[in-house]
Amino acid sequence: MQIIWTEIALDDYDECICYLENYFSEKEILNFIFQMDYSMNLIHKNPFTFPISDYKNVRYLVVIPQVTIFYSVHEDKIFILRVFSNIKQKPSDI
Repeated sequence: MQIIWTEIALDDYDECICYLENYFSEKEILNFIFQMDYSMNLIHKNPFTFPISDYKNVRYLVVIPQVTIFYSVHEDKIFILRVFSNIKQKPSDI
């Protein structure tokens, strides 16, 4: 399956990295990147493993307690919809 990132998901991810750069060490930044890569690999290998959200056909995976990936699966493609900051955003922002 092909993974496709939406523009808003890419922006979300960039915001997470910028936030980490401002407040945390390189070690924490690299750990977050590792956790994201690991999570993306899990989604790629078995996208239907993770729970369905309150939004129709949207699944989610908690990367770290502060960040959740929301994605949908259509035919042979996985769309990364949001990299959601559980601290800075509220569920209606999805």
